Amino acid sequence: MNLRAGEVVTLDDLMRGMAVASGNDACIAVAEHFGGVPHWVDMMNQKARELGMTGTTFKNPNGLPAPGQLTTARDLMKLATSYLHHYPQALRYHSTIEINHRGAAHVNTNHLLGVCEGVDGIKTGYVGSSGYNIIVTAKRGNSRIIAVVLGGRTKQVRNREAERILNASFSGAVNSMMAAADDDPPAKISTKHSRSGRHHVKVQRLADSDHHSKVHARRQGASARLDAHDARVKSSHHKSGTKSAKIAQTRSGSHSQSKHHNRKKADTSGR
Repeated sequence: MNLRAGEVVTLDDLMRGMAVASGNDACIAVAEHFGGVPHWVDMMNQKARELGMTGTTFKNPNGLPAPGQLTTARDLMKLATSYLHHYPQALRYHSTIEINHRGAAHVNTNHLLGVCEGVDGIKTGYVGSSGYNIIVTAKRGNSRIIAVVLGGRTKQVRNREAERILNASFSGAVNSMMAAADDDPPAKISTKHSRSGRHHVKVQRLADSDHHSKVHARRQGASARLDAHDARVKSSHHKSGTKSAKIAQTRSGSHSQSKHHNRKKADTSGR
């Protein structure tokens, strides 16, 4: 977002900055507003444990390379499922095409918006050691699909594979790729082979129920059911635009390369 030290920005704008512009500085600003970076990272890791993200360790708020910072496609699926279950109204941030901050326009890095039917989130990512990544969600009719693709060689490959997986999921062709979120310990990350190489992928279907929200654990995986009311993008009672955060320090950092790990680097900040 190109925030400046001492600048006062609403939390609503910071949310848009993170969701649309991949604002590393916005991530730091929010963390500093809510008790400081170390405290915020502790809360991130505590939430990861609560969600059963056993292969994930966060080291900073924005996902820039840091020793020991790791995640998996399975864990990101768990995070995304919980996120949309509890905060469906947040999709209004992720579906925003463009924002403007201090005269600078920032276009959403999720180029499947408006291209792939029903896509309204969630987030792209990139660092040199993990490649091009995406957690993408789409709603068609009464069903919502979440797909995670990690390790694309290019953003075009990532986007193409994500769109192909969504289309196949809605057609019922990839039920075997349902995320097994109830397994303990977690199974090895599922992989899908294509002409473009090997990608780590997870797919999960969120189907609307008639009257209430619930999570079903099944032998072949977990299926989170959201009712149609909750699944809609809402303007919400959770808007944070009336609050603001003073930017004490901004550190956008660079997308430098770091050591390759068997599991993909945690990344919420790239493209």
